[in-house]
Amino acid sequence: MRLLFLILFIVFFVKANANESEVIYIEAVLSHVNLKSNSVKELAKFKMQQGVMSEVHSNKEYRLLPGGEWDLEIRMPSSEKITVDFVHKNNAQLVRHDINIVRRRPSSKIIFASKSEELRLDVFPKAEKTLEPIEMASTSFGLRDLCFNNTAVIIDDSFYLGRFSGFGERLYFGIPEFYNIDLSLKPLRDWEPIGVLEDGIINIELETGENIELLNVGVGPSGFISPSPFIVYGKIEGSTDSKKDTLTFQEKILKQSYRGEKLKRLLIAKKNNPYVSLSRGTIGNDNEVSQHLIKQVGGIFEGHSCGS
Repeated sequence: MRLLFLILFIVFFVKANANESEVIYIEAVLSHVNLKSNSVKELAKFKMQQGVMSEVHSNKEYRLLPGGEWDLEIRMPSSEKITVDFVHKNNAQLVRHDINIVRRRPSSKIIFASKSEELRLDVFPKAEKTLEPIEMASTSFGLRDLCFNNTAVIIDDSFYLGRFSGFGERLYFGIPEFYNIDLSLKPLRDWEPIGVLEDGIINIELETGENIELLNVGVGPSGFISPSPFIVYGKIEGSTDSKKDTLTFQEKILKQSYRGEKLKRLLIAKKNNPYVSLSRGTIGNDNEVSQHLIKQVGGIFEGHSCGS
């Protein structure tokens, strides 16, 4: 019953505090119009938002639609217009069309025309409400705390570093000869925003270009996976931990659990990982846990477990 109360509270809190914003996108249909028979053939469909580009090229089926080979490129450089570039290979001349979508009304543009046929683009601007990252309230019933339930840490979708399990207000971990990272849902110690927690994933983009993800991160003692994005605060500093020392320690741990071919393959994988592994990790609290919260969630704090 306590767990149900906490989950319901979280859902209410998210809905009450999330800030909505609008994302403008378009849906478009490219069609060939035969003016003689007054028939229309759909060639392609698009759905895109700002910064996205799509291409359509003539192929065997479309070779004569309209007469000859052609290339079309459609882009959305801003929320106010889309740009269409069309090249008909008979004359190799680039024709550019800018279509205004400020008024968010459907419109049609003739991209190419001859006496008997047209290439037409129908554009349908649309708006979609999204949730902006919000700051977690410090007075929430445990919502300031993070639930790490076998949470995996990866870099650039390619390199696995290790896992965390535990429950607390903040997480500190190190990557040898790379970075030490402190993070929380609260701006502890005058920390600044460093990432976002959304759909159970903490995403941190480093200034050096790498991307760190923590997979399967919940909110509160229940380990609730919230679809709403939350701001992640923290501090990122350079690490002086040695890769060699970290690898030596990891090898000792692996040798306690594995033997033979499995151990050999795991050791090779560790050595081939340019980041080696996590060199340190701590889950804990800066602030004292309220008695009210302990009363609500019982002994969850005692074992530092969550989400089970």
